[in-house]
Amino acid sequence: MKLRFLVLSAAYPSPREPGRAVFIENLNRALLEEAGPGFSLTVVAPRVHPLDPLRETRAGVEVRRFAYPSGGRRLKETAAPGLLTLGCYMLSGLRAVLWEARRGDYDAVLCHWVLPAGPIAWLS
Repeated sequence: MKLRFLVLSAAYPSPREPGRAVFIENLNRALLEEAGPGFSLTVVAPRVHPLDPLRETRAGVEVRRFAYPSGGRRLKETAAPGLLTLGCYMLSGLRAVLWEARRGDYDAVLCHWVLPAGPIAWLS
């Protein structure tokens, strides 16, 4: 039996920022190594930098990034993100998660950070 996890995160390493939230990538890699070949992970995270790919595989983990008007900065790097930015983030993230959930037949959802990923997980 193959187990499939959908992981939601507010940050994940990317080609432009390989050190961003590297502990989440390390956790996912450890899960894959411990669980063996009958286990797979797909991560849904925001695409902060426009040059980062929307899809890639990092260390055996499928990564799907959703775009939002970030201006090249993470939400926490802005003093007060506007309602438009927050709304776009939430809607784009929810759309990506719902699309991925329907495509993948996942057994469980693992959500990192209550905000902003928690409401997306709850709505999906």
